[in-house]
Amino acid sequence: MLFISAVGLGSAQEGGSYNLNVRMADCEFAQKTTVFRFNQKELTKTVSADVFRSWQSTGIPEHVALMPAEDTRRIRLVVLDVSSGLTGAIDIPVLPSEIAKARETVPPPAPVATTPYLDLPDKVKAPSPPKVVASVTFHLNSGASGTLDWSGDSLLYQPAGEMPLTQAANGFSSYAFGGRFHCQDGHFVPLDSGDGEAALRFTFHNHNGKMVVVDLKGEQPIYLGDLPVDPSAQSLFDQVWKSSHCQAQ
Repeated sequence: MLFISAVGLGSAQEGGSYNLNVRMADCEFAQKTTVFRFNQKELTKTVSADVFRSWQSTGIPEHVALMPAEDTRRIRLVVLDVSSGLTGAIDIPVLPSEIAKARETVPPPAPVATTPYLDLPDKVKAPSPPKVVASVTFHLNSGASGTLDWSGDSLLYQPAGEMPLTQAANGFSSYAFGGRFHCQDGHFVPLDSGDGEAALRFTFHNHNGKMVVVDLKGEQPIYLGDLPVDPSAQSLFDQVWKSSHCQAQ
């Protein structure tokens, strides 16, 4: 994994998103420095303002996969920001033993087995350990219900009966925020003036070590992690975002 600094990059803003025009190249040098192999690719990306702001502090993540020739002794990774002309590079020495090890057949890793749990930082005032749970169900007096489930390989929402999506979203909001926040003058504020502002994020961990952070701070829900979020759950979080941003549903 390569992290590219986003500080100083030329970025064109269009509405609520940013456009980056970045190129990356890898040069593989053999023992004779005059002999090398060269590959390049475009890294042009369009991202939301929230993701771009996070990249400014953490860097732009980019997976780099190489299979160097046996005589490779040095690899240089070069990044060019086409808009500004800024260039950065890093040299990585390569040993023959490392290439030989990389070419060995490696058995696939055993699947990771973990306990599903949910982290809700806004539920209680004092820090608390994550709750061990793999699903949350909301009920109506009519018998209808809705379940947010991450026990499998994705985070999804499953209604049963005539369960309005807004009612399910209200149920999740009550559960996640613990009744500690409310809308006042168009702002989602704590009932207790001594409390801080809401974190507006929830972290779901499934049975095999995958997780996703649902972040409601920005102009729309953002999902960060390797646990897929089903469109049914995204529709639910759209409603939770509206209520936490004091918008009529």
